[in-house]
Order: sequence, then C-alpha cells, then structure tokens
Amino acid sequence: MAPLVSVMTLSYNHAPYLAAAIESVLAQTIDDLELIVTDDGSTDGSLDIARRYAEADPRVRLLTHPGHVNRGIGASANLALAATGGRYLLGFASDDLLLPDTLEREIACLEAHPEVGWVYGYVDLIDAGGDRIEQKRGGRTEPVRYGMDLTAGGCMVERLIQRNSIPAMTVMWRRECRDQLGEEHPTLAYSDWELLTRAAANWEVAFIPRPLALYRAHGANTSLGVALETRIERQLDVTTVLRERAPAVGGRLATARVRALLELQVGYLRFASGDHGGEADLRAAFERDTSLAGDDRWLADWLWSRPLDELLPNEGPNFAHWFHAAVEGLLEPRAAVRMRREARSVGAQVRSIRHARSGRIVSACSAALVAWAMSPRRLRDRGLTSVLLDAVAGTRSGSAARRLKVRLLRR
Repeated sequence: MAPLVSVMTLSYNHAPYLAAAIESVLAQTIDDLELIVTDDGSTDGSLDIARRYAEADPRVRLLTHPGHVNRGIGASANLALAATGGRYLLGFASDDLLLPDTLEREIACLEAHPEVGWVYGYVDLIDAGGDRIEQKRGGRTEPVRYGMDLTAGGCMVERLIQRNSIPAMTVMWRRECRDQLGEEHPTLAYSDWELLTRAAANWEVAFIPRPLALYRAHGANTSLGVALETRIERQLDVTTVLRERAPAVGGRLATARVRALLELQVGYLRFASGDHGGEADLRAAFERDTSLAGDDRWLADWLWSRPLDELLPNEGPNFAHWFHAAVEGLLEPRAAVRMRREARSVGAQVRSIRHARSGRIVSACSAALVAWAMSPRRLRDRGLTSVLLDAVAGTRSGSAARRLKVRLLRR
C-alpha cells in the first residue's frame, strides 16, 4: 500500500550529518511515510550510513545512479521522484533536519485546502554542530530565520523571478501538482528555484508562518557563502531557462508583464556579470509588454530594487545610468520625463551602496540623501537604510548603529 507521504533526501558527501537527517524523518509525529535516500556518488562513507538505515527500517529505501556515479542535484532529485509513491512529497538535503511535526502540519494544511498545490514555511539556521545560530535584536537573542511569505498580493511569480526567498527543504507538494511540473532541470545548480517558479505559475500556494526545518550552515553549502560571480551565473541560468519555458508553462508565467520582467532580469544579470551588451534584452521587454512604455512607476520600482540585490559590481558603469540610456527612447513622453528623475534617484542609490561597501560613510549618506530627495517615496523602503546602518556598524559607533537599525526595521 502506498504511503501517505514520501520524503526524498538527496545525499552527497554529508557523512557527518546524514544520520541526523534520516533520524529527523523517522522521528516525525506521523508513521505513514517512506524515506527515499538518493546517494549521488558519495565518497565519504555516506552510502554505508544510508545502507544501514535501509536494512534496519522498512520505511527507508536507498537509491544510487548506475555505477554509483555523481550526476548532480537535478538528476538525483529526478531519480528519487520516479521512485516515490506518496500522496504528498517533500525533498530535503542530507545536511538539513526536519522539525518533529513538520509533515503532520503540512499534510493538515494541504488536506484542509484542496485548491493549494504546495506549502512551505520558515527555516532556522544551525551550525555544523547542530546548534541554532542566533542574533541580537532589540536587546534579546533570537534564532537567525530564513524565508519569506510571498503568497499575498498575487505577485508571487514576479517576486520569485527576482529573488528566491523560499526554503526548498520545507516545500511539501501535492502529488498532482508535482506530477504536472515534471522533472527538475538536470543541469541547473538552482534547479529548485526554477521548479518553484513554474509551480507558482499555475497553482495556489500556502505558507505556514513558523519554522519547519533546520538549515545547516557548514561552509560547503550549495547556496550559502557562494562567490558573487557564481551566484550571478547561476541566477542568470535559472532566468534564461524560465524565459525559454514561459510560453509552454503558461499561467502567470506566460503573461505579457512577467515575460517582460524575465527579459529585464536577463539584461540586469548580464550587466552584473560584466557583460554590458544586454540592451537587446531590455528592448525585448518592451516588445513583450507594450504597456511598459507608459508604466514608469513599475519600471522605477523594479530598478530601485536591483542595487539592493547586492549583485552589482562596486566599480565600472552605473547600472541605473546604463539602464536609462537603453530604455529612454522606448518610453512614452510623460513616462520618459518621470523616469529620468527616478533613474537619477537610483543612480544616487548605486553610488551610496558603493561608498558604503568601501567604508566611505559620509559619502554614502550624502548619496542616499540625494536618492531620497529625487524620489521621496523611497524613504518608505528600508533597504537602503539597512545598507547604511550595516556600513556604520563596522565603525566605532557600530553597536549604537545596530541598535538603531533594529528600531528602524521594526517600525
């Protein structure tokens, strides 16, 4: 008889953590489950650990690629998926941990909301030894938590295209939803990001506002601590694949505005990588959605968010100036006038962030004042304020700045 839920654990050279990951599944508050451990060519003894659990507990199954070769995240996820039999599915890495009632909570959510295709929640960060990583906020200590509720406002696909704020190890799928999506992309390092964006295009999503898993930060994570150049390259790969697949995926991903956003993101990521030939991508955005020519407010909001991604280089051409020069001739006359001022504001924001990174605090604050004067509504956005306070935190006034940041960001 098929289990209620299938948990898929992708294992690669995580011998120090694998047993704890497996135990976190077997200790769940529900018993009607199967655990499929897919070893992706480990060389550190992980395979033997997984084999011992598979021999001791009938709920555990062990899979490997032919010849025990290493084929990567996407191929391993697809191998595990093909072996599952559960009504609900959840996948997580072999260095992470599920909290004891995670499966029970997520199944209850999906069964109470049949229109929802998948559900997710927060993760708390732990160190290599399994202790929660904590931070001081407002005079008290609290865990470092990751994740964001993207379900409100009907713009989840747009938000996901620009930034992945979903902890993939907390995502539980309804079988029908996951089957419709098909396999993960076999070569993308961030294949989960691409999959989640496609999933949000056609399915309702639920969010549980509590931690559901523990994400282990140990210095060799796929996403945490990755070099900037690698992050940009991987994000560009994901965005390019989504751009190609958008018409076939349909739903929200195939709308004119979202397809335009994908073109803008490709142009931006190319600029961030040092390739300043992305003007064609920007022009393509206006071809995908002709209403973009008069929507300077939407364009300005998108442009303002880009320096806050922390992907732009600290020297060379100013992204805001490059972008404005590329699109000014495509805008309607009134929109062009308003966009000129918004672009100047973002240009000052870029300078402010560059100065902050270099420790030139006075220059950073001066540039920020120019940015806010040019576009006063940006004062409501706390992102630039956060950057400035983080920069000040490195000075002798740092502790006071950190307390000020906590007060400001909690308003």
